[in-house]
Amino acid sequence: MTEALELAHNAGKLPIARVRGSDFWGPDDFAATPFIFGSALTGKRASILGNKHKPHTFTYAPDFGKALAIAGTNDTALGEIWHVPSNPPITQIELFNLISAELDKHVKTRVVGTRLIRLLGLFNPNMREMVEMMYQWNHPFVMDSSKFEKTFGMKATSVNEAINNTLSWYRKHI
Repeated sequence: MTEALELAHNAGKLPIARVRGSDFWGPDDFAATPFIFGSALTGKRASILGNKHKPHTFTYAPDFGKALAIAGTNDTALGEIWHVPSNPPITQIELFNLISAELDKHVKTRVVGTRLIRLLGLFNPNMREMVEMMYQWNHPFVMDSSKFEKTFGMKATSVNEAINNTLSWYRKHI
């Protein structure tokens, strides 16, 4: 699909800007947010995928929406690939430590490795698809958003503010 859009753009048929983010979390996200923040708030073990010590870029969902609005209304964005402003990469264990600090209680975690995901994939199609994405969790997964930041002046919401906002939102939705 991306190739088709790029061909249409290059042929002058369709103006496009490609905006990419990393793994989303934040208010109004019902994919990763319940597993991270829901577990933390309810005292359940939160799942860490792959290697808990590998740096990973996380994208705060409201920042993604803001970046889409900026790129979608600015001709400078056309024909380019843009990475959404995101905080510097942190490990999953660092993320849970920040959440623990905000909650003033220890968040219990468990590591879910590729083998378990593969096993779960025998019964769950979503997990089956997840296996091919585990490289993002077993190795450093770092996204550089400096091009977007320099061009449009947008900065990522600080990780502490994003955590606080997400916890506040999630408390209203449990």
